[in-house]
Amino acid sequence: MKNNNTFLKATLLAATLLGGTITPTLANDVDDTIKLRKVVMASMRLAGLSVMGADIPDNKRAEQNFVGQAKQFAASAEMIPFVLKTKALGKDSSVKSHVMESEDIWENWDDFTAMSGQMLADARAVEKLASAGDYAGAKAAAGKAFKANCKSCHDKYQDN
Repeated sequence: MKNNNTFLKATLLAATLLGGTITPTLANDVDDTIKLRKVVMASMRLAGLSVMGADIPDNKRAEQNFVGQAKQFAASAEMIPFVLKTKALGKDSSVKSHVMESEDIWENWDDFTAMSGQMLADARAVEKLASAGDYAGAKAAAGKAFKANCKSCHDKYQDN
């Protein structure tokens, strides 16, 4: 559990360094909230794609990198409902429909959180497989997580 917290902190630090001051406690306007959402989604996408596209590790450093990407994938998935529900300071309601989501996400919040919960469970399974040294299993599980979760959620809730 300590590793997950460390990875989450590292994600937030990276997000802050890469995207400006965008941590939830500092999200003081719509632009900061949108930046936070984009960074978390990009982090999850890049980590998941890194796991899916990586060669099977054949040395200790490659193993550590592979497992690190799997942990990043799970840490980012854990943040999805939080960053979508994050409110900009001084605003009365969640920032809606400024970046990627349709209005339906807010009207069907329970469904969205169930879908993001399944994504998190699948991402944690990827992390568990990678941590156990089952790199081929982690690669396959990451691919299934993307196909089953990302696509279905985006088809339902992402505005084009």
